[in-house]
Amino acid sequence: MKLTVPEAIMREAMRATGLSRDKIISRNRNKMLVRIRQAMMYALRERTGLSSPQIARALGLTDHTTVLHGIAKTKERIATDQVMQAFIVRLLSASREIDDGGSFGLAVEPKAKAEARPAPKQRPEPTIIVPAPRLPKPVLERVAYEADRFMQLDERGECDVQRYTRKNMIAGSQRLADAINKVRPAA
Repeated sequence: MKLTVPEAIMREAMRATGLSRDKIISRNRNKMLVRIRQAMMYALRERTGLSSPQIARALGLTDHTTVLHGIAKTKERIATDQVMQAFIVRLLSASREIDDGGSFGLAVEPKAKAEARPAPKQRPEPTIIVPAPRLPKPVLERVAYEADRFMQLDERGECDVQRYTRKNMIAGSQRLADAINKVRPAA
């Protein structure tokens, strides 16, 4: 006789833990029982693609948000807990064949996994950003303005003070430009 996937997962959980069906789906909030139920929720979602309300009904729960929380917690535990990983693998590989014809009262038929989850969206091709070419440094010319003092002029004929003044004026710093002009002797 063929079992539904929820029945197969319930049977495998019973085998793995040695607990009865009634104990597993009871309202008991014992940490071990809660983790078993959450692992079953995760296995049902992964294997069948059932909705949260359908999984809740299959496990005798009333609220689908419990299923959402259980799946999220199980995903967190899988990353760190090897025992939980092994239990999940065992639940996911539960066989749907049974000899004794026993039913566990889980009458939810599975959906095909491909139907339940949409195909992942295609990511657009990444755009390649080419950096802007660097502007060449200005060619500086050394000019003597006193016997032992020199000033560097660029290709425009501006000295350092004039270059900085122009840059600051362009950047909106008129106050700095005015202060430099007051200090500079009149030519």
